[in-house]
Amino acid sequence: ASPQFRDATVGVVQALKSAARPNEAILGPAELIFGLGYDYRLRDDGDAGAFRRVDPAFVVYREADTPTTADVIEENCGVQGLSCRFALSYRDSAYRLYKRVR
Repeated sequence: ASPQFRDATVGVVQALKSAARPNEAILGPAELIFGLGYDYRLRDDGDAGAFRRVDPAFVVYREADTPTTADVIEENCGVQGLSCRFALSYRDSAYRLYKRVR
């Protein structure tokens, strides 16, 4: 990945590495794999798992996509058995990270 691209993901990748266990599902943009590596269960899914029946522990959205995507969790929770309780865990100028709260 280019340095500029990698630099944009550093903060959210660090937040995920400190909070997520490798066996927990993470839904987020594919570019995060460069920082996370393949030890984490990253799924690129803009529908927050609603159509794949994934119950993520973490959901990452790009800030550029966020006017509507932050609502995707609420729109899809319950429809396919998703956990509906997520809390904002990290935010920077490029990404928002939500963590499932049980």
